[in-house]
Amino acid sequence: MIKGIIEDYNQKAQTFGVFSAGVKSYFYLRKYLVTIFGNTLKNGYLLEFEIAPTTKIIDKKTYHQVENITKIVMPPKKVLFDVNKLLGDMLVFLKGINNFLVIDFECTMAGFKQKKFIAEIIQVGYLLTDSNGVTLKQDNMYILPKSKIVGNERIFKFISTTKDEYYGNARDYEKFYNDLKEIMETYHPKIITWGRNDKININYSYKINNVEPVTNDFDFINLLQLHKNAYGLKDDIGLYKAYCMYYENEEVQDHNAFNDAYKTKEVLFSFIKRLEDNKR
Repeated sequence: MIKGIIEDYNQKAQTFGVFSAGVKSYFYLRKYLVTIFGNTLKNGYLLEFEIAPTTKIIDKKTYHQVENITKIVMPPKKVLFDVNKLLGDMLVFLKGINNFLVIDFECTMAGFKQKKFIAEIIQVGYLLTDSNGVTLKQDNMYILPKSKIVGNERIFKFISTTKDEYYGNARDYEKFYNDLKEIMETYHPKIITWGRNDKININYSYKINNVEPVTNDFDFINLLQLHKNAYGLKDDIGLYKAYCMYYENEEVQDHNAFNDAYKTKEVLFSFIKRLEDNKR
């Protein structure tokens, strides 16, 4: 663990220097740390962090790669981020869950100048897992809106399907509703989403289809919010950007509900592993 005051912070290059034990050393941030802390670090802030064996030469100076940031303090004593207590509490919470239902929806789009529009679910992808990430059930289905007609057909291009494929395979909302009810009653999972919209959409779907809710707000965990809390983020980050933080490869979101649910599952268990690694 290295602890020192930030000097020569270059926000564009994401490099900085630190005096530690009377010696000035130089460092650069890993890609995922740039995403999380790039706009937070400032000269004069106290920083605690861990480094990796990786180095690179910049302007004839050796820069060490920052593996993880554990604490940021703004002078004189304002703690902006302290990872240890926060991550420990999150780990206890997540490890106490027996089953996860990782879910994603794609919904209808408003027409041109359409007012008072309420989105309806037209595709759902989900993976039901145990606490270790083993998939118990999964599905990817198109769902017909209540009117049986999708108004704005631009949505088909957005979700990378055709009108014929959608209508040829779409099921009534009742099918999804009954499947969800059985899962909730049998497995009692926590529902993992990326952001707030999926919880909003499912709550709207109960009202639109005049059915009793089979979930409540306490069933949902917003994985995006956990990331923001864990890493001190002020702004939202996209699901695929979060995925690339863990796997460090570039992927383009295709807005397929099942693919998004799968990526959310991968991010969830990568996040849990990082919490476990931090505890060691």
